[in-house]
Amino acid sequence: MNGNTLTIRVTGRDSDRVVAEDAIKVLRSAISLLEDLDRAQGAGKSTEWVIVAASMKSPLSFTIRGEAKDESVAPREYVGPMLRSLRMVDTDSRRPSNFNDRMLQSAGRLGKLLENGISAISLEAPGEETYCLTPKLKIHSEKLREQRPRHYTTKTIIEGTLERIDVHGTPEFYIYDRLTGDAVRCFCDMQDAQRLGALITRRVRVFGDVKFTREHEPVSVEVDAFEAVIDDPPSITDLHKKHISITSDRPSEEYIRDLRNG
Repeated sequence: MNGNTLTIRVTGRDSDRVVAEDAIKVLRSAISLLEDLDRAQGAGKSTEWVIVAASMKSPLSFTIRGEAKDESVAPREYVGPMLRSLRMVDTDSRRPSNFNDRMLQSAGRLGKLLENGISAISLEAPGEETYCLTPKLKIHSEKLREQRPRHYTTKTIIEGTLERIDVHGTPEFYIYDRLTGDAVRCFCDMQDAQRLGALITRRVRVFGDVKFTREHEPVSVEVDAFEAVIDDPPSITDLHKKHISITSDRPSEEYIRDLRNG
């Protein structure tokens, strides 16, 4: 088995039986956390988790393996980092650098399962020390989430429509998300402010130190650079949604034939 393999062992309060619903919750919570780690590495999910073995003997066990959704790309390994991070939260009450609030919530949900019909949960992976969850996992996860600062800053890129410029005092401008309508305040220097006038009402891409809320919503930017965004032309699907006909309501085969003969 590869390094992206995880075996989950579950023991019920009655050593000879495990309630199916409880076992499914353990499996779902573990996969949810692995998927959170996957999403944090890029856009969307790159890995699919499949069951490769199961045992009904006490304790009940499932073995899952991460497989790349794109067969041409080697799958990233998430199992080892997850086990080490969970142990850090459980044992040391420290936030792992690769854990955001959502991951802490998933970890707490996994630890909470020890309060119900399950007496023990252990996680095993090749080359890793077996990790046995304790009730402290839930307690420490909640504590670390509460300690998280209201905001954090990271250097990244955001996009929005430029609709307001203010040069009174420190120059600043505002871009608005076209889906939510939320405004993001952008601080720049006067030289940049003079260039912004030509971009008013246009979609722009802004790069710099972006301040986010703990819910990962952008609040403000210390701007390093910006540029206009050249929108991609609308797709055929977009045109259909807007009930726009590019063939003047003529059959498409007739329209194409005329273009070829024209």
